Amino acid sequence: MPGTLVRVCIGVGAAVAVVGAAVVVLVNVNRSAGGLGQAGGELRDYIGRQLAGIVNAYIEPELAFAELDYHAPGTVSLTDVTLTGTDGTRVLDVDRLVVTLAEAPRVGSPLRIAEVRIGGGRVNLLLDPEGGLRGLTPLLKTGDARAEAAQGAGSFRLSDVLVLNHVVIEQSSVVVDAGDGPMRFDGFEADLTVERASEDAGAPGGPGWYALAFSSGRAPGLRLDAEGRLNIDTFDAWLRQATARLELTPETIGTLPPTVADWLREADASGALTARASGSVPLRDPGGAEAEISADVEGFNFAAGPYRFPVDTLRLDAGMSGGIVNLRALRAELLRGRLDASGAADLGTRTREATLSWTLAGLDLGELIRRQEGEDAPDLAGIVTSSGSASTSLAAPTGRISGAGGLEVREGRLVLLPGLTELADLIDSTGLGSSASHTLDVSYELAPDGLRVTESTLETDTLVARVRGVIAWDGTLDLSANAGPLEKVQSLLGQAGRILGNLTDRLVKYRIRGPIADPSVSVDPLGLGG
Repeated sequence: MPGTLVRVCIGVGAAVAVVGAAVVVLVNVNRSAGGLGQAGGELRDYIGRQLAGIVNAYIEPELAFAELDYHAPGTVSLTDVTLTGTDGTRVLDVDRLVVTLAEAPRVGSPLRIAEVRIGGGRVNLLLDPEGGLRGLTPLLKTGDARAEAAQGAGSFRLSDVLVLNHVVIEQSSVVVDAGDGPMRFDGFEADLTVERASEDAGAPGGPGWYALAFSSGRAPGLRLDAEGRLNIDTFDAWLRQATARLELTPETIGTLPPTVADWLREADASGALTARASGSVPLRDPGGAEAEISADVEGFNFAAGPYRFPVDTLRLDAGMSGGIVNLRALRAELLRGRLDASGAADLGTRTREATLSWTLAGLDLGELIRRQEGEDAPDLAGIVTSSGSASTSLAAPTGRISGAGGLEVREGRLVLLPGLTELADLIDSTGLGSSASHTLDVSYELAPDGLRVTESTLETDTLVARVRGVIAWDGTLDLSANAGPLEKVQSLLGQAGRILGNLTDRLVKYRIRGPIADPSVSVDPLGLGG
């Protein structure tokens, strides 16, 4: 379900692209201006042929509708409008689409559209496991495919025929299916204002450029707003500012579909996210964007099982240029400590190489535990300090990963560490102790097979363990440990203790294997175990 919620947010954002497709659909009514002065079925057939042919010259989904009517002096109505992708996916259903003209049509002149009102529609966002949205990836025709389709509709440029002022979407629905069942969000509304771009210092203008102001949302929990410009001939976009805001409160959660609302309540979800973007984006090649991106999170909380993940604040500052996304800074105040990170990703290459570095300071592991008031102290506690760096390929994240880091835990209680209790029982320890005095020091490397623990020392009230091995990316353990009460003595004997430790390293080992949730611990005598 967490992945589904993320996809839902992405999906609602993608609905903006579908609204844009609907606007392109409306553009093509203008090509029928020469016929609107006529009457009868011949006129309707002409409008229909032109509308379908020209739309299909620009976008991949195919337009269809049940009926088109013109009512003088200035209303054009379409019913049962659909857009269907090349894979057969119906991505848009509109019960009724009404175009209100600003003036009576004249032969040879483009229609002047005062308003387009879409009511009772539905957008179907079906996420493809291989990426993108079914039926909408790609959205725009490019190259030879566009040229071939355009020949059937006549040579034209959209900027020669578009006169559009206002698009309104009322009480429509967004259906999202990430593969685990559809979720329907009713009450989606949007408002788009379009006008020819005027001269404006710092903003693109000239032939084909239109100024756009867009707002949509499912009040009161989600709001999308954008102001910018679009060249409808080249499909280059310029954003002065685009803002998305999501608020999770008991009131806004109550407006969501029951399955989503119940899951969010169970997770004690709350918080607010605001994301902003500005810059230039060629819609036919988004990887060539020149943009600035920022995000703020306030009072975020999410719980799963016995754990919770509270984030007081998060600030992200990033940019994109030449196909490279540069994460200049990410800073979060969480778990009573702080996270700082930076990195970059080259989206212009096939492998999409990426790097990331981070530091953690003062994180309180006890804040991770989801517990009720009055319960005993948690079995996981401690103050964490860590730093590291990694590089990988976004095309194959685990297969190309490399990096290294270190971690320290002080004032800890680490009973929940996989295999620790079983290890203490196996070496006949008197127990792990009840005080918060456990310590842990770890050095590790990141590799395709998993996180390789190169050196680590774990010390509790009654035992010390040195652990090495691999924590695989699939969540399984293959670790070896030298542990026992004797280790505690060794640490107090200096050089003699290190010699004795080397001897015990060769004589006694313990193996920790299996899934993290239920590992097995066994003796590996003389270090000969497989």
